[in-house]
Amino acid sequence: GIIQSEGKIALKTFDMDSRVKADNLDVTQFKPYFEKKGTVNIKKGFLDLDIDMKIISGKIDAPGRAVLRDLKFQSKSSAKGKFLRLPVYAIMAYLKDNKGQIAFDFTLEGDLDNPEFSLSEGVVDELTIGIAEKLGLPVESISESIVGLGAEVVGQIGKGVKGAGEELKTVLK
Repeated sequence: GIIQSEGKIALKTFDMDSRVKADNLDVTQFKPYFEKKGTVNIKKGFLDLDIDMKIISGKIDAPGRAVLRDLKFQSKSSAKGKFLRLPVYAIMAYLKDNKGQIAFDFTLEGDLDNPEFSLSEGVVDELTIGIAEKLGLPVESISESIVGLGAEVVGQIGKGVKGAGEELKTVLK
């Protein structure tokens, strides 16, 4: 894939105003972030992202657009499996009618200094909710499962995100 970014960053405060565009990202490379027990094995798929990211005083506000396309799942488990916590049968039915892609808008918001906030979980959650809305699935039940599943891993991932941020601050001081 290709990732392009342009914008400004204040090195003293880490405030940022940027645009990030990613094309043709191989979804299979992100399995550690979305693959959980009971999920279907994804064999192929691509993700395009276009995000306007602002970070002010440690708060992120990043509206964007995502396009998932050409998703292919392992045939044995796809009937009962889930992808991004959503039923694969619903995703496949939608893809058959929409030329192999799901496009949707999302907004990633949060406090980067909050140890319970996880950037990677936030992105996965926003993608899940965006796809669920596009598929016409009840978002309330999706968000409840996200909260339940996220609570288990947010501590581990949140520590990693905060640790990376602290390392970056140390390097740039």
